[in-house]
Amino acid sequence: MNRGFSCYLDLIRVGAALLVFLHHLSLDFGCYAAPGSGCVLVPFHAGHSAVVLFFVLSGYVITYVAHERERTLSAFAAARIARIYSVAVPVLVLVMALDGLSYATGYYAGVPWYQYRSVWKYLAVALSFTTDHWFLAENAFSLGAWWSVAYEVWYYVLFAAAFYARGPWRWILPLAVGAVMGPKLLAMFPLWLLGSLVYLLHRRVPSWPAPAAAVLFALTLLGVAALLLSSATLGVDAWTDALSGGWITRRLRFSQWFAGDLVIASVFALNLFAARYLRFAFGWLAAPIRFAAAYTFTFYMIHGPVLKAFARYVDDSMLPTALATLAFTFAFGAVTERQKDHLRQWLARVAMYARVPAASSRSP
Repeated sequence: MNRGFSCYLDLIRVGAALLVFLHHLSLDFGCYAAPGSGCVLVPFHAGHSAVVLFFVLSGYVITYVAHERERTLSAFAAARIARIYSVAVPVLVLVMALDGLSYATGYYAGVPWYQYRSVWKYLAVALSFTTDHWFLAENAFSLGAWWSVAYEVWYYVLFAAAFYARGPWRWILPLAVGAVMGPKLLAMFPLWLLGSLVYLLHRRVPSWPAPAAAVLFALTLLGVAALLLSSATLGVDAWTDALSGGWITRRLRFSQWFAGDLVIASVFALNLFAARYLRFAFGWLAAPIRFAAAYTFTFYMIHGPVLKAFARYVDDSMLPTALATLAFTFAFGAVTERQKDHLRQWLARVAMYARVPAASSRSP
């Protein structure tokens, strides 16, 4: 993967995270409920649509690392576990602390208190990322953004079952994992697969005419922007839901827009395909883009609860709250993101020690 294309992927990741942030900022300050207020920063559905870009990017990057770096299941598993839990666990601790502060100060709305009455059960559901399996519809306490990470984690499991297994297990294991996941996760899996498909196409097509790539890139970039900012795909979702008799809206929660999401994901996948054949030169912007991209996972996970906490306890003005949230999430991310490598090294040592008895038992 050349540096220019890698930096473009980082830029998309940062842009998508900011779209989600601006959506939550508008939502928390009641902008959508007050038409004409002038504080609506992005269309209401743009926040969800931005997550679609994350899914496509994830499919591309995970397929890339499996082919180029993490060639064994143990290496893949260690990298994914370290990446997810190094952020997820501290974020969950912070969210639970903020929920406790809400309880102590009398702010009861928006927190599923029934989960705290059976805290170990719901903590296990959260940390196993099964909050949306089949017809479960749980948040990780007051953290609404957990759903998309739960989808991602099980897409990793499904991918690993197909990619690393051999023989008949290559078919049996993915079917078993899919049966465990249920319809909500499977409904959006094609979005993730589109990113994987683009990477495989890049392997098969090492070069492409630059003029054609530039035209396709420009058209699809405009298409993605138009779809994100116009919410035009909601018409597709309404038509699909009508065909199901309203079942999709009633039962699929965040996956209820999967049909329209597939339209956005398809256009974005074409954009990624074309981008690989262009020579991006970000110059001095490359460093800040990469810096910001390194914090997007933590930022995406934690900005929602932190926004509410700052607005509630510190300043209820939009701009100071936004700036304080950005500063806090980057400070928090500076701690969480550094734990990834430590956790991966620890997992590697555990795996090494686990192999020692097996190796010695085979000795003559």
